[in-house]
Amino acid sequence: MKEKLLLPLAALAAAVVLSLTGCGGSTGDGSSSESSSAGSSSSNGGIVHYGTLVGTVSDTDGTNKLADVTIEVGGRSVKTNGQGYFVLDRLPENGETVVKLSKEGYVETAEVVAIHEGVSTQIDVFMRQAQAPVAIDASAGGTVSSGAASVEIGGGDLVDADGNAYHGTAHVSLTPFDPTTEAGRKAFPGEFKGVRQDGSVEPLVSYGFVDVTVTDGSNRKLQLRSGAEATLRIPIPSSLQGDAPSSMPLWWFNTEDGKWYEVGTLTRKGNVYEGKIPHFSIYNSDVGYSRSFVSGRFVDCQTGQPIVCGQIHIVGISPRNCWESGETCTASDGRFERIPVDANSVFKLWGTRSGISSTPQTLNALPAGQTMDIGDVCINNPRARITLTWNAEPDDLDAHLTFDGTNGREMVYFGHSEANDGSARLNTDDMDGYGPEIITIYALHDGINRYSVHQYSGQGTIGTSGARLNMVIDKNGNGLTDIYALQPDGLSGFTGIKDVWFGWDIYVDNGRVTKVETLDTVGHNIDAGDTSAFSPAR
Repeated sequence: MKEKLLLPLAALAAAVVLSLTGCGGSTGDGSSSESSSAGSSSSNGGIVHYGTLVGTVSDTDGTNKLADVTIEVGGRSVKTNGQGYFVLDRLPENGETVVKLSKEGYVETAEVVAIHEGVSTQIDVFMRQAQAPVAIDASAGGTVSSGAASVEIGGGDLVDADGNAYHGTAHVSLTPFDPTTEAGRKAFPGEFKGVRQDGSVEPLVSYGFVDVTVTDGSNRKLQLRSGAEATLRIPIPSSLQGDAPSSMPLWWFNTEDGKWYEVGTLTRKGNVYEGKIPHFSIYNSDVGYSRSFVSGRFVDCQTGQPIVCGQIHIVGISPRNCWESGETCTASDGRFERIPVDANSVFKLWGTRSGISSTPQTLNALPAGQTMDIGDVCINNPRARITLTWNAEPDDLDAHLTFDGTNGREMVYFGHSEANDGSARLNTDDMDGYGPEIITIYALHDGINRYSVHQYSGQGTIGTSGARLNMVIDKNGNGLTDIYALQPDGLSGFTGIKDVWFGWDIYVDNGRVTKVETLDTVGHNIDAGDTSAFSPAR
């Protein structure tokens, strides 16, 4: 029996938002089931021009990866596999791409990421399990509490999705979050900044947030009728109660554009903030902060080359630990400029790309208005990432990478998930259709590095699977990447189990890629562990 592979994300890096970047191109997509189709690659096996998104979804304690989470981007959707991974490709360049996430029993959320041509962006998202719903009579209204949080809904104030009055049993789920805890901060949707009523954008410090979701007996969402308001009370975390002001702005989160919007004012009553809400959503008690700024450069530790479109993460430590800031895409010279931080605070900063994180730095912010240049932040930059996605059948396709290792020809696949020297890793092995399977290459070996796909089990063939390959590769170790795409469309000769689809040969000399050769050929009756059969002829 095939052994299931499950590598924790910590094996990749402890980071929140991750990516493999550079300048090049791409077009493809998939992960778990794809709800809408996308066009095929314009150059089968060659360089294409789009961006890709790779990610994982976990619960807020980070120990359990969540399967069957629906990921929506630009009208397309996929689901996470059994190990919490997903891949979406063929994404157009967009510096503010909204990624919406939903799963039954969990609070819906959204993230904003930068998608760039030739870049594989990786994100790590955390979702909080929703509180069990409490039933109320919609005609009479009622108050539902969860700890110190509560929402008070008036009788006759609920409507269905078509705006019709609803008078049956309503199910109210009220889920409070404490942003001063790691779990609460991880679950914070979008970014720690909001749009004021005058249209200006302000970085925020959260004093607590609450999700309010109301449904009917068929789990269809209900809303407040036009002109009605509910009363919401948001608990103030114990560590913030000493300096919590008497009032502060109230914000709601829009999952469609991934932004927070100012919608009213909260008044402090004891250790909660109370205010009126015009609809059900996630609501947040936030204030702006006095800002200083951080600048620097993100580079490869070995070569000093700039990290293009990498991410910089900043998290508050003291006196307030309930804010984040950062940069979603560093410039072509690796620079990040004037990232706002809470003035005179202590914060932690690190950079990420492709699941690799720099060593976090703990820094002291300057007084308001001043800018601190921290110099270079560095990581050991991965050289390539190859993703495989397909349809429901065959249920088990496997990614294989062979190369000349220190002790002869070596293969990374489900039976040997990491290279002996750590230079490559199979991040996830999917066995129930759709994928993804992901191989990340941290160092390219001289000689021929061959990537192939093996049909381990299932109905149908690789040729009928709808398989798609995307390879993001930094050929010269200079931080600039290309995306190659390959599909078996029109390729004949597949028969089923033990077939191999030979994808690419990557020729490497002195650490530099001299040629990427598209093979797009078929092999038969090959055992999964037969390294020589997956290798070029000698």
